[in-house]
Amino acid sequence: MKDDQLQGLHVNHKLETQALSEELRKMKIHLKETETLFDAAQRGVTDAEEMADQKKEEVSRLEKELEQSKNLAREEEEKRVKAITLLKTVRQKLVKAEKDRDDVCKEMATMREREKGNKDKDQAEKLRLLRDLDLSAQEISALRTQFEKDLAATRECFEQDVSTLKGEHELDLASAKVAISFSNLFI
Repeated sequence: MKDDQLQGLHVNHKLETQALSEELRKMKIHLKETETLFDAAQRGVTDAEEMADQKKEEVSRLEKELEQSKNLAREEEEKRVKAITLLKTVRQKLVKAEKDRDDVCKEMATMREREKGNKDKDQAEKLRLLRDLDLSAQEISALRTQFEKDLAATRECFEQDVSTLKGEHELDLASAKVAISFSNLFI
């Protein structure tokens, strides 16, 4: 019995050893699998950390680009506001220039009308003066003819008067000579 017990213990021990060996083998396999999974998880964590670092760098780069884009957008907005202000100023000046041009055109048209009216008046005045000049020339010619007639008549009258006076003076002179001669006779 002791042998049986011993053999039973031995079998029992052998079975337990086999069971323990089997369990140890399973645990080693499980440990290898766990280590493999752990290594894979470690690699995954490392990859994730690297990816997180890359993402952080990407986020940082994108934040810088965003800031640059904001600055660029701000500058572009300032340029746009300045351009709009400049365009408004140019438009105001253009509108004023067009108004000034229209005013000048109206003034020129008015001046042309006045000038045309003045030319017409000047032409009419010139024609009136020419007619007056012709009339004056005719009147002068008529007056000259009348003057020459009057002068000739006056000359004729004067010559007659001179002739008459000369005759009278000659007669008076002759009478005076006779009277002096006659008075010399008595002296």
